[in-house]
Amino acid sequence: MRIRLIFNLQNRGAVLPFHHQGLFVDLINTIKEEMSPEFADYDFYCFSGVKGQTKVTKGGLQYNSKKVTVVFSCLSEEFVKEFVRGIFKKEYIDFGEMVLEPDTVEKEKDSVLGEVVKYISISPVMVAPEETEDVKDFVDPNDDKFSDSIYETTMAKMEKSGMFTEEDFSSFFKFQIVPDNDYLKKIKGKNKKFSRIYT
Repeated sequence: MRIRLIFNLQNRGAVLPFHHQGLFVDLINTIKEEMSPEFADYDFYCFSGVKGQTKVTKGGLQYNSKKVTVVFSCLSEEFVKEFVRGIFKKEYIDFGEMVLEPDTVEKEKDSVLGEVVKYISISPVMVAPEETEDVKDFVDPNDDKFSDSIYETTMAKMEKSGMFTEEDFSSFFKFQIVPDNDYLKKIKGKNKKFSRIYT
């Protein structure tokens, strides 16, 4: 289930760090504390960055729009409902420098996936288990290791969800991640950093 959360921005001009995903995780965890105990360790969700009219500054993204949005996606419809109730219980939400007022929520249409799908992501995040020896090593997006790591972590998460049988897993075809080489060349040509490691 995918939803779009829409907030009124009470202090236009507020700045958020470029990588503000951690702030949203903190918000989710705060809301989870008030949800049913069954969702205490639930983590089968993902979300977009905060979208709005922005200007790039040294400190991050300056939000100049009246409203900002976040797209939230989750396997459990019940989790989404409880999460939304938790968001709208709050009159205001402090989010970095932003002061957000929950406004509306819209259900997004489900994506129709084909055999080949193009995803555009400005800041893809690849999560590696802590016990991985080379967790601090840079992995080139063109290296098979990059695609293999995403494949393995995705399959491990799917297995952890308990939603699939052994027969299901044997029917899944291995997928391949192919980066946009034109974009990577452009970034390298400008000597811009296109990868960061967070421990």
